[in-house]
Amino acid sequence: MSLQLYEKYTAIDNRKVEIILKDNTALIGMLIGYFKQDDDATEMHIISWHVVDEHDEETLEIDTFGSSVGTVIKQNKIAEIYFFEDGSSMTFY
Repeated sequence: MSLQLYEKYTAIDNRKVEIILKDNTALIGMLIGYFKQDDDATEMHIISWHVVDEHDEETLEIDTFGSSVGTVIKQNKIAEIYFFEDGSSMTFY
């Protein structure tokens, strides 16, 4: 499912999403990066996503103090992602 999420996310213009985690935590923001399981794998399998507030999308992942902004979320912790652009969502089990 991570590949389908990647393909959907890179195909839309408005990248604002709401992420619902399996513990019912909700985050609203932008996915600005990801971590693959194995660089040598023949298929892309994303294990984690880097999420930032929509106002931090252009920060290059570093705040004014040199710290990483946002949150890294493991793919297997995601229950659902809602896409603001088209009102669609993806559910993960």
